[in-house]
Amino acid sequence: MSSMITLFFSCCFTTILAREPWQQQLRKDICQSSRTVDLKRELTNSGFHKDLITTIGNMDEVKRVFLLENITSNFYVDIDQVKEGLYLGLPAVFNDENIDVEKPADVSPHHIIGVLGNTHHVTLPVHHRYQPASSDSSYSTPCLAPPRVYVLAVSSEDGVAVGEDITAQITAEEGRRGCVLLRAPCGVTPFPECGWEEVRVVGKEQLQVCSTIPVGKLGDLGIVQCTTIGAILFSFLAIVYTVYTKTTTPDKEDKTE
Repeated sequence: MSSMITLFFSCCFTTILAREPWQQQLRKDICQSSRTVDLKRELTNSGFHKDLITTIGNMDEVKRVFLLENITSNFYVDIDQVKEGLYLGLPAVFNDENIDVEKPADVSPHHIIGVLGNTHHVTLPVHHRYQPASSDSSYSTPCLAPPRVYVLAVSSEDGVAVGEDITAQITAEEGRRGCVLLRAPCGVTPFPECGWEEVRVVGKEQLQVCSTIPVGKLGDLGIVQCTTIGAILFSFLAIVYTVYTKTTTPDKEDKTE
């Protein structure tokens, strides 16, 4: 009985603390800051596994930034990998839904990732998804759009009295401004949430980063299918032969007798 009561209150507590999804928040009139920032973006490393590096300029007095990255269906972020790399300097990340890292690009949805940067140099590991085969090209060049950038407007460290709910202070600030602050984590844990205002990114339309990767060719489909079937048949016959010779060949002990 006591375990059922504990489970009930645990579910209620989780529901109460559920964060509002990023896409739902972005439909609202987010408060805009008077600040402007410069961004530099690049995808480093070769192959399918990249580092998305974002360098933020013109924000020397700002301690933390929050990025909302729109990860297209051509890429994915391995949330477990990033969480395990927190002690190595990777940023805290916050996703709305589970991310299937095995799906190819043509059946995978895009997803929005919240990224908390404690410095002005944020490195986020991203990975290419496998692309569908093409009839006319051996390579694909998927791209990532620039993030939306936010700075703190209401923080748990700024003028919140002991025992005061920071949510009430965020709501009061929203009422004063006549707009909505982004509710996003203050630190590496999902709660408490702070209020964040959006800053304008200079030259945002030119900050798309792209990466070229190989794709399969439909013209090679027949060769790949025949080779695969041949390898399977060969492996099957090898197993059958091994089992047959093992069961028909007498053991050494039987020969000595």
